[in-house]
Amino acid sequence: MKNILFFLVILISTLRLAAQTNRPARLALVSESPEASTVADVLTAELSSRKGLQLLERNEIEKVYREQSLSAGNKDYLKLGQVLGADGLLLLDIVNEGTNQSLNIRLMAVKPGVVLVAEKFLWTGKNPTEWASSFTKHLDLFLPKLTVLVKDAIPISVVNLRSAISSADGLETERQLKLLTIQRLSREPQLFVLERQQMQLLGEEKELKLDDSAFWNGSILLEGVVDQNGFSQETVTINARLTPPKGGSLMLLEVRGARTNLAEVINQLAVKVNTALQVSSTVTEWNAVDEAQQFFEEANWALRWGVFVEAQVAAESAWALGRRNSETATLRLRAYSESVSLQSPIDSGYSENYFSKRISIPAIPYPERFRPLTRATELFL
Repeated sequence: MKNILFFLVILISTLRLAAQTNRPARLALVSESPEASTVADVLTAELSSRKGLQLLERNEIEKVYREQSLSAGNKDYLKLGQVLGADGLLLLDIVNEGTNQSLNIRLMAVKPGVVLVAEKFLWTGKNPTEWASSFTKHLDLFLPKLTVLVKDAIPISVVNLRSAISSADGLETERQLKLLTIQRLSREPQLFVLERQQMQLLGEEKELKLDDSAFWNGSILLEGVVDQNGFSQETVTINARLTPPKGGSLMLLEVRGARTNLAEVINQLAVKVNTALQVSSTVTEWNAVDEAQQFFEEANWALRWGVFVEAQVAAESAWALGRRNSETATLRLRAYSESVSLQSPIDSGYSENYFSKRISIPAIPYPERFRPLTRATELFL
């Protein structure tokens, strides 16, 4: 009887998720400044042929925008999205910063009221079509989350995967395992990974009049210990636990695999997390070689356009997934060293403490702007 009930729960969950994901996501592109209209045009051209995506008419968006009296002092975009019946808003703004211009882009999921992507590009206006082609590929990870209903969205926080071995190698293994866990779980449409959002955001929730605290306060915590029963040269073991909010019962998970293939170990962990949370996975295959190449290309793209935090995360991900050659090593070093600026962290495209928060780098007694240089020095040595 219990097996039948469990099967029915999984079946209902699968059908419900299929109903969500089969419907095209309704996306509205909003230009927050006249200068951003050109960006909206090239993105519209790129996204219009995307499967599973329906772009709302620009005329309708502008009409509702005016009717809602939105302005620089009244950015209630969540209300705009709800009035439009949109699943997501892609907000575009070009800002003058001294002699430079920056392109700010944010992707908001209207139903849960959270910002999924917040990127800042050094903008010259050159090659906008080439930029748009690459950026829309970057959005592919997030677009499926737009149609997930609030009641089906599962916020999860990857607190830490702490190594029982106190050493430089142990710390590096911690960093790589946590980063891979965040990347792998983020590929599940129903899972909203808090650290992924923290890495992206620059205070947008407050600026956009969002209050997503209730959503994230209900996060399930994922934490664990690496090699708690001793170190093995060949095998890595993770003893993890999922802690539901409000005192729910702990769910214990254990995975092990080759130390030379951390991606497969984390894939096993993701499968067990999905099973424990009764999530029907949509990830058919997580190929480490292909994923590493994609992250390598994304890091190069992000570096070219001055998105240094994204370049750092992508380069680290490519390395953790096994692309450990001189080309990737050089790219990792560049991603950190080129982000260092004697100006403010924001001037260099580096967001204070985001990357270190995301992969739990211990606090470093230097000004925040020098954190990338510290990491670059670690990699160089």
